[in-house]
Amino acid sequence: MKFMHIADLHLDRPFEGIQHISSFLQEKFQENSAQVLENILQTAIEEDIDFLLIVGDTFHQAHVSYEMQELWVHFLQQLIDEGIQPCVVFGNHDYYDPARYWLTWPEEVIYWDSEEVETKYIESATGELIAISAFSYCHAHIKEEKATQFPWRDEEVDYHLGLYHGQQGQNEYAPFQLETLKSRGYDYWALGHIHRYQLLSERIAYSGTIQGKLRKEWNLGRAIIGELNAGRCDIRPVLLSPLYYQKIEITITNQTIAELIQEMHQQCLYQGDTVVDVELIFTEESDEAVKEELESADFRHYLYQGLATGEHLFVISLRYRYPSSSFHFLDEKLKEEIAQHYQEEELFSAVGEIIFQDESLAPYTKMLMQNRHSIIEEALDSLEEDLKEIQDEN
Repeated sequence: MKFMHIADLHLDRPFEGIQHISSFLQEKFQENSAQVLENILQTAIEEDIDFLLIVGDTFHQAHVSYEMQELWVHFLQQLIDEGIQPCVVFGNHDYYDPARYWLTWPEEVIYWDSEEVETKYIESATGELIAISAFSYCHAHIKEEKATQFPWRDEEVDYHLGLYHGQQGQNEYAPFQLETLKSRGYDYWALGHIHRYQLLSERIAYSGTIQGKLRKEWNLGRAIIGELNAGRCDIRPVLLSPLYYQKIEITITNQTIAELIQEMHQQCLYQGDTVVDVELIFTEESDEAVKEELESADFRHYLYQGLATGEHLFVISLRYRYPSSSFHFLDEKLKEEIAQHYQEEELFSAVGEIIFQDESLAPYTKMLMQNRHSIIEEALDSLEEDLKEIQDEN
């Protein structure tokens, strides 16, 4: 029996945190949801899967648009027409509420519409009997542990699967303990909610999201292809993202612009459209003329707009990292001088003038005056840490 496991598509979620979007990239964004579903469909057909396991958060918004629902229903019907059985649970974002969904799904689609764990039995095209135990969200949160409500493996079936949209540990998203899942003896657990591919054990995995929508969602974009046969469970991640997010770091010496662009391409892990966050690292050995050119507005414009023309590489962020010597942190002598300066009661009081004028705060201001030395030292240490963070960000 062969299956594909997907989760957390968040089809109607906009791309967030991206400031520099070329017209070419904007077009890619608009086509993204349809392309995600097309990639899933074509891979499912090529892999000749029997079941598509869809483990929650297909949608992101509280109200799913008619166009998005129409796209989804058409996708489900295409799966049915290809002999692929869709099995769907609802997550914390797309929790089940009949009023949210205006279009009727194909009757062949198997889905769970209750927070109670239920086992459904399906016969595959080859005559194998499959049990699938699952639940859906009907609210945005489920605080109770649902894993303990799942039945033990049904020994009368050929394969028993579990679908679970939740998270390990104490949380509000159907918390579970890994050992509880293992104890059920299922052939495979398809998990959703975590956006990064994670293999928790040989038979328990998060597929992750196929399309990252946030700047922090780098190096994602996977689904899982699984095959169960004679007690074996073989799974492997497959990359399906229409737009692959990646971070690239390049140390600058004396490269030309052409050589820099070539190095960016060489670092790309994906052959298709790639959205990149570029960080250029300057060192003491970096050529000053090259540095000046790379810091120019013309170069930034070229990366954000010109590079996108006819390319599969889209730069959305360009950051610079400079050597530590470029930043003058507070040395010990300067810190000591500042500390001594503000030890004087008059100066220290002036800094917190509003506080010291409030008589109701007198007990506290007295304590502040007594501890002003340590307060100033802590403030200076905090300032130094903030300056270091500014360096890291730049």
